[in-house]
Amino acid sequence: MKQVVTYLILSLFAWACIPEDLPIENIPQASPRLVVSSAIRPEIGMAVTVTRSVSALDGATQLEPEQLISAIAVSGANVRMVKNDDFITFQELFPGVYGTQETDLENNVEYELLVTNPNNNVTTKAKSTYKKPVSLIHVDAKAVKATSDSLAEVTVVFFDDGSEKNWYMATTQPFSEPDDDGPLLSDEDVFTHIFTDEGKNGERIIESFIALDFDGYEVGDSVIVAFSSISKDYYDFLDARENDLTGVEFLYEPYNYPTNVENGYGFFSLHVIEQHIIRVLP
Repeated sequence: MKQVVTYLILSLFAWACIPEDLPIENIPQASPRLVVSSAIRPEIGMAVTVTRSVSALDGATQLEPEQLISAIAVSGANVRMVKNDDFITFQELFPGVYGTQETDLENNVEYELLVTNPNNNVTTKAKSTYKKPVSLIHVDAKAVKATSDSLAEVTVVFFDDGSEKNWYMATTQPFSEPDDDGPLLSDEDVFTHIFTDEGKNGERIIESFIALDFDGYEVGDSVIVAFSSISKDYYDFLDARENDLTGVEFLYEPYNYPTNVENGYGFFSLHVIEQHIIRVLP
């Protein structure tokens, strides 16, 4: 169970490199706000991460990724999700990570996330509409030689549901057995690929992409492939992050990305993650 929860949480904490020191002084900084993100794995539940925003000029950005996560995680928050007058309350699983096993959500129904900051009692809000997931019918990864490094070409196959337009996300990450005595979170790279069903509406879609990893992939390596059908708003959020040339993730300032969060940053999404751990083939 811990292994499955670990990789659900890792999917929420994927960000770009930490910015380098800049010789800049006397620049006003915005007050810290809550940063939220979310994901659903039907077999284990739904997780919401709650952290505090960090300025690129903040000393915390000099920490290693795992230390940074510990420094910005917000514990003791009141996290709940509401539909009409029905509340789902989240329990804190780890510092800054809140979860519930209630994942029986209604298709095409809007839910509101409410997160009350324990430090100032300010409530951060966000709304998202649940959409039933699209399942893969095939997934594989094959080694591709590029200069001195090996990459992996990942292919996912599924049937588009035929609605007017759909948006999708696939992520990859090297897999290794978690150490029970080690840190919960890893700084291994999560690579994100987003795409649409343009020109293939209602058809069988075969989508291939090159998965990047600093250490490269070799034949026989294990890789985690996660697939989700996502909303257009979340697609736009991910696209803005992907095209950000500063290399600064949404944890840092400036906060220019699209968001559905009020009194905070990040993005509340009710996408369902389908995850596979596969071997890289020749």
